[in-house]
Amino acid sequence: MKIIFRLFLGILVILASTSTSRAVNAMGKVFCDASQNSSFDANNPAIPGVFVVVTNLSGSFSNGNWTTTPDGRFVVALPNVADRYVAFILPESLPGGSAVVIPSSGLARFSVSNLVADITTNFLVNSPICRTNSFQAIGRIFCDINSNGVIDPTDPPLEVLIGITNLSGTFSNAAFSTNGTFVLNLPHVTDSYVEFLIASSLPPGFAIELPTNGVFTFTFSPGIRTNFFSRFLISGACCPTNGLTNSWTKATSGKWEEPVWSLGILPDSCQTIEITNAGFKAVAIDSSTVSGFPGSLTIRHLDVNAPTGSFNTVLLNFAGTVVPLHVLSGVNVGTNGKILNLFSGLLVDAGGLIITNGEVAQQGGFTRVGDFIDVEGRFNLTNGLVQAPLETVGNGSVASRFVENGGTNTTGDLVLRGGPPLVQYDLLAGLLTAGSEEIFNGVRGTTTIAQSGGQNVVTNQLRLEGSAIDRDPFGPGIAQYILTGGTLSAGSILLGPYSSFAQSNGFTTVFGAIVFNAVSPFFRTTSFLAGGTLAASNLLFSGAGENLVQTGGAMIVTNLFSFAGFAFSPPLGFAFYDFAGGTLMASNIEILANMSIGSAGGQTRRITNPGFFRLGGGGTLTTATIDERLGRFILAGSASIDMAAGASKLAFANSSGEAWTPGAVLSVINWAGSTNGGGSDQLSFGTNANGLTASQLSQIRFVNPAGFAPGTYAARIRSTGEVVPTVGPTLAFTRTGNALVFSWPANSVLQTATNVVGPYIDVTNAVSPRTNVIAAEFQRFFRLKQ
Repeated sequence: MKIIFRLFLGILVILASTSTSRAVNAMGKVFCDASQNSSFDANNPAIPGVFVVVTNLSGSFSNGNWTTTPDGRFVVALPNVADRYVAFILPESLPGGSAVVIPSSGLARFSVSNLVADITTNFLVNSPICRTNSFQAIGRIFCDINSNGVIDPTDPPLEVLIGITNLSGTFSNAAFSTNGTFVLNLPHVTDSYVEFLIASSLPPGFAIELPTNGVFTFTFSPGIRTNFFSRFLISGACCPTNGLTNSWTKATSGKWEEPVWSLGILPDSCQTIEITNAGFKAVAIDSSTVSGFPGSLTIRHLDVNAPTGSFNTVLLNFAGTVVPLHVLSGVNVGTNGKILNLFSGLLVDAGGLIITNGEVAQQGGFTRVGDFIDVEGRFNLTNGLVQAPLETVGNGSVASRFVENGGTNTTGDLVLRGGPPLVQYDLLAGLLTAGSEEIFNGVRGTTTIAQSGGQNVVTNQLRLEGSAIDRDPFGPGIAQYILTGGTLSAGSILLGPYSSFAQSNGFTTVFGAIVFNAVSPFFRTTSFLAGGTLAASNLLFSGAGENLVQTGGAMIVTNLFSFAGFAFSPPLGFAFYDFAGGTLMASNIEILANMSIGSAGGQTRRITNPGFFRLGGGGTLTTATIDERLGRFILAGSASIDMAAGASKLAFANSSGEAWTPGAVLSVINWAGSTNGGGSDQLSFGTNANGLTASQLSQIRFVNPAGFAPGTYAARIRSTGEVVPTVGPTLAFTRTGNALVFSWPANSVLQTATNVVGPYIDVTNAVSPRTNVIAAEFQRFFRLKQ
């Protein structure tokens, strides 16, 4: 058995001549997404005056550079140290309303090794300064109320969908006309364009009159800077320009078809219907309304609210879904207003279903909305179907709640926005499906999806992000997902700053990655796993980090569990993963921050780690009374294992085939085992003395081990694979002119190499003391073996 000791760093510095290493820079440009296509194009202008910050994950470096050059370039000098780095744009330095498009996370990640080339990374920003110079196709849509084929001043506007494409096939855009007016932004490229109405958005029975072929064609060039104007004329049963308002006048409840309307006629498709007068009442639509007065169930717009001391309800009273209440242009449910859907149909084509301090309750049937549902009040779903491309709950200033206790809610995008007023989505039972879900919270308060049952299926990404003010005594505003039952499945989960994921029961399945990208400089939030199963392909913690506390449940990561994070301002230190209970199954584990393995209460093998266990970044692995078997150990930077109170038995697989970072040191703290092996604390690598190489063993230091005088001690490996501290030989030296005189114990062998990592060879016939003349050599390193 050989134990190898390296010469102290101070000697290495003396022997090495001037280094030839060069400075490494992170450089790039910040571009503006002029084409709004989320790709780097030749016409993308640069953005000057943006502050780009670069930090390393070990927490030892942070620097930035203003892109003051007209071409948007930045250069940040990096330390010549192998590490992983993150580059990002300081949001406050961007123009208002800007957002980073590339990289999609806003963070550019890269690794730097000694003596490598510069790192180039570019940022693409979607900003109003790009759009203000965009060319535009502008126009209006009219309805031929006089049926004369000519656009007259009395022709009312129409709200339909306009599309535009270029002939080269690289661009397309679409927008609804608002009050008959549309604006379509175009890219800064010379091309021919085709502008057209999308026929499926026209009301039934309507047709295009002008232009006769239904399309406009035109050519744009960056040198022209002239917007294109167009006008469409549509034939059909048009309503007057501002429509008609028909109000319910009865102070008490009644049926929809009663002759109590202000216009003296029943509702129709040209009318805005108002149920807003005083009194406590319900206006009912039932099966007799459907069978006897179906024409009255298609209206232009609906307003339901009531003055103080009153309450108005539109009651869809078991009317069925064959003939729904059909609203062409928006529903507003305001203060003291309510829509109660009892196994009936509510269809809103455009304009959205907007609930402002009011309520919609659905106990069956369907609610289908063509544009969006905006809940700034309350929506209760216990049965039936709710469907809309976009659903928002809250607006950051109004307490709002969506409660689903059954039925199905399906949407393209579910957005919760609160703080400080409470905004919450309660999933108690039923099915919630969304293309994406986003939980945002302003300063203070909480915004929450609270799931205690049912199923939540997110096809793409579930995203959480809160906010905070520096040194705010009330703390940050938290965006959180609380799972106490049911199932959650998502393509990916992104937890941004000031967000929390807490699971105490149920099942979470993430097909991609769960990313904790908490760049949060003022506060650190915490996520919890107390029960149930949390499964993902990757679980990645980065940025300033977020604490994770696991007291129970099963965490399953099929690929990589990577835990990192360090907050600089204020100095919050490393992020912390507290593994106190439950089980962790991860193919590969990487700890670049702090991890604690709590007492097992007699349990063993709670962690399954068949791949590698990587530790570095200055972090610490702290153990209590445990007995764990982990994967192949990789030292990815200086780090510590703290064998704190209790009997810690920590065993890694044979790691001799793994590459450790040269020069990194693994410090073992609070070791209280036996140098003969089998003591209270045990640290093992493999099952025999070949579990580590001699070079790897030389990178392990025991700090103040029990039974030794205070100090730092080298390591040796026993025949069982257990690593214990040892008192090793000392290589002493003195300098005389251009020579070093070495002396060492007689039972040790002097070795030398031209590089610090070797290979080392025995110095032939070396006898202590030995004089070495070094003036003629570039650099040389020495160490002892025993």
